[in-house]
Amino acid sequence: MDKITVKPELLKRFSLFNNLCAEHLDLLCSHAKVERYARREILLQPGANENMVCLVFEGRLQAIDFTVDGKEVALLR
Repeated sequence: MDKITVKPELLKRFSLFNNLCAEHLDLLCSHAKVERYARREILLQPGANENMVCLVFEGRLQAIDFTVDGKEVALLR
């Protein structure tokens, strides 16, 4: 997959970043990356210690958990 350069305009699609100055947006962009995932692909593992923030630009996420007896339960759709 080709690397996509993240620009401030892309981050500004989220209201969370609207009040940031250009300097801070540029800093975030320098650490940001865009990735595509296949349908039902696992993005984050339960209990994993991740040091990142994930944003969804397109599509939907589904959170899955398991009951005590091992049944799969969808938390979000």
